[in-house]
Amino acid sequence: NIGESAFTSCTSLTAVTIPEGVTSIGENAFDDCPSLAAVTIPESVTSIGGDAFSGTSWLSARQAENPFVIVNGILIDGTACTGDVVIPDGVTSIADHAFYRNYEVTAVTIPEGVTSIGSSAFCECTALTAVTIPKGVTAIESSTFCYCHALSQVTIPETVTSIGEEAFYECFALNAVTIPEGVTRIEEATFYHCPLTEITIPEHVTSIGYGAFYDNALTEITIPESVTSIGGYAFANAPLESFTVRNPACTIGDYAVYSIANDTDAGYISWYTDDGTICGYDNSTAQAYAEENGFTFQSLGAAPSVPENPAAYEAGDLDGSGTVDIMDVIKVNKFLLGSISLGNAEKAAADVDKSGEIDSTDSLNILKYVVELIASFDTI
Repeated sequence: NIGESAFTSCTSLTAVTIPEGVTSIGENAFDDCPSLAAVTIPESVTSIGGDAFSGTSWLSARQAENPFVIVNGILIDGTACTGDVVIPDGVTSIADHAFYRNYEVTAVTIPEGVTSIGSSAFCECTALTAVTIPKGVTAIESSTFCYCHALSQVTIPETVTSIGEEAFYECFALNAVTIPEGVTRIEEATFYHCPLTEITIPEHVTSIGYGAFYDNALTEITIPESVTSIGGYAFANAPLESFTVRNPACTIGDYAVYSIANDTDAGYISWYTDDGTICGYDNSTAQAYAEENGFTFQSLGAAPSVPENPAAYEAGDLDGSGTVDIMDVIKVNKFLLGSISLGNAEKAAADVDKSGEIDSTDSLNILKYVVELIASFDTI
């Protein structure tokens, strides 16, 4: 591997041949090497970091030949593209910062073969209005579309299971988006300053980060039972009339919900308003938050009992939905990766081979059941 910033600012470097066997070139590896005109990259390289060749004469020459600079299926630079852009077939990944600060691109069509889009790939593409993310992509990295002020249409496929911090930060024209069912966390400032008028939080989301939906146009929102924590300022500065929390024990951060009123006489923000209604179960954290912060509280009644008996969940049905499906596969894999924890009932449901341990064999067997390679867990 060639490490991050390995040759940055080597102003006298004119040529480089990267040997066979090297698999990755780190971020800024040859950044600010203005004399670098000749670069040989072997087919063994499968990863190229953001701005790896920024500021080199080699990159300028490649841009003059074709605004898409592609190496081994990696689109490393598209900053010379203009207008409505169709990324060529054969591209499998878009590198970090690939279109960073491209003020001329207005729309992007990404081919089905692309499986990864890097961090800040389209950051500050201020004229970009529409993008469709292909089905092979599983993650939207941090800051991918931040400061895309004109972005009004984005299609996120169901294959996406994670959306990074500030992914759509200050997309001022984005008033609607569908979050895929497989997403389990909404990170910090993901939709910060997006004028969303409606949003559905998927049933498998477990946490909503700090400022995730700060400054939106929502008038109502329901937080599903799966959510265990809502970060501070998550829904702040919104015209919310109704805020419903279905998990009676959900942790609600400071200023998670409030609106700002502007004192035009004073010329600055001078007070907070809390005119909306918070809905939740009796004796819930939602009720406590409402009472502590001066909101009207509307009761949903007594909190439903949560089954503690491990037998309450069928084998493979980790989420207790009554159906073993791909969401259960995702949940057990998240557990195996250490990104979520499971309760006793969920653990019992995950251990489909009854080995007393939840491992990759259980994940594989649940997947086999979902795709109908096995008809019952009794046969494994």
